[in-house]
Amino acid sequence: MAQINLLPWRDERRQEQKKEFLGIVGFVLALGVVLVLLGDRVVNGQIDHQNARNQHLNEQIKVLDKQVAEIRDLQKKKHQLLKQKLLRKHLLQKRRLSRRLQLKK
Repeated sequence: MAQINLLPWRDERRQEQKKEFLGIVGFVLALGVVLVLLGDRVVNGQIDHQNARNQHLNEQIKVLDKQVAEIRDLQKKKHQLLKQKLLRKHLLQKRRLSRRLQLKK
């Protein structure tokens, strides 16, 4: 039987398999990098969107704080006006009473 040397063929096959493996590993690494970058962009976009929402909410809170301060001022003025009204009412009642007393004399 003739001897056939298969070592060169096996070496070539191993080299091809090694190239295929390295190609697949490179592709997977590249895909992983792309996915990480894409995920980073998505997360950064969500963070930016949330920051914009937070800023809008803070602006609205400031507007509401101003309105609350105005309402408190109006309540103070209302309370003062009610006090003045009661004082005038008492003074008017005293004046009427004093007139009645003067008229009876």
